[in-house]
Amino acid sequence: MFSRLLTLIRELEPNQHFLKLWLSQALSLTAFNMVNFTLLLRVFDLTHSAIMVSLYVLSFGLPSLFFGAIAGVFADRWNRRNVLIATNVLRTIIVLAFLPALDNLGIIFAATFVMATVTQFFTPAEGAMIPDLVERKRLVAANAVFMVTLFGSFVLGYGIAGPLAGIGGDSLPIIIASVMFGLATIACTSLPKLKQKTHLTKISEAYRSLFEQLKGGFRVVRENAPVRYGLKQLTLIWATIGVVMVVVPVYTSQVLELNLREISRLIILPIGIGMILGGYVLHRARRQFGTRSVVAVSIILTGLAIIALGQINMLTHWLQDIGIWQHNEDAARQLITSMASTVLGFGASIVMIASQTLIHEHTAPAVRGRIFGVLGMSINAANTIPVIVAGALTDIFSVTAVVTGVGGILVIWGALAPVSARRG
Repeated sequence: MFSRLLTLIRELEPNQHFLKLWLSQALSLTAFNMVNFTLLLRVFDLTHSAIMVSLYVLSFGLPSLFFGAIAGVFADRWNRRNVLIATNVLRTIIVLAFLPALDNLGIIFAATFVMATVTQFFTPAEGAMIPDLVERKRLVAANAVFMVTLFGSFVLGYGIAGPLAGIGGDSLPIIIASVMFGLATIACTSLPKLKQKTHLTKISEAYRSLFEQLKGGFRVVRENAPVRYGLKQLTLIWATIGVVMVVVPVYTSQVLELNLREISRLIILPIGIGMILGGYVLHRARRQFGTRSVVAVSIILTGLAIIALGQINMLTHWLQDIGIWQHNEDAARQLITSMASTVLGFGASIVMIASQTLIHEHTAPAVRGRIFGVLGMSINAANTIPVIVAGALTDIFSVTAVVTGVGGILVIWGALAPVSARRG
């Protein structure tokens, strides 16, 4: 994983400023995922309910729906470097608020909501800053590095949170995450002071023009077919990830019949490997087949992988019928889980990298921040109902039925994607 990441960085030939932004991203994302994994499992341990996990997911998803577009406007109005510094300082402090609240669901949800709200101002500023530091012709490589880091930090954060909790309890990964947010702050302070046109106005004046600027952001999306297409695919894939987050604790305990800490080995690590492979393949496939064709096929692959996870018992029996892992059903089930998770990561990374690059290539710097704000709001608006429904259906019916249904929806969406693209 890390050798592939270094290869992408060498291909990008980044300057020191891009490396600083990347370092801040790597530290803050790993810290966030450490906290997220620790609390996600904590909520499930306390409640043994998928619907409560849904509420936890919503506690860090809803702030984007409420504040995402607003944050995008301010990312265009304020100095982005200062936004990155301020939000990392606040997250450093907020994470420590979890320490006395590990047995209190209400405080866990409230503190998570506050941290996610602050993050809404970090995300569009960071995303909009990439083209400020990287040449246009290297945007694909830059986004590949950021996406590899996104899921590398996912693997690392989720992977080390469990062992750290085993050593020092759930408090240890939270303390370490706070330190990492502090280091990310230091990395941001050394970013260049770019010649960005900012509006140093009062908050009241900014709010008076807020809706006008938001309308401008939505107008760009509505009138720009490539941007609109990219937003649709990113919204879909992130909604899928939200549902997966809700069902994976139940899936691990009920279907795989394993300790939740085994998620890292069987699901998270394979997804991360698939993500890296996807970033490698996209750089070549995009030029040969075109962005939209590659995205459509990747959505279908992701759907098929999720269906395989939903039908894991049937596939396990099939493997045994043809003589593979005939005397070890658990080993066969774990093999299928790891392979399907790898394909899931492969397809999802291609959709994400290609779609985000499409948005970067077809938006002007002056509106890029609010476009990413609209993206965050769209993702979480699309996430809200599926996440709640997935948790409820998992508690009422079976997790395998829910997983299979999600995969089927993706396959249909991917098959219809070319038709949707032609209609603009």
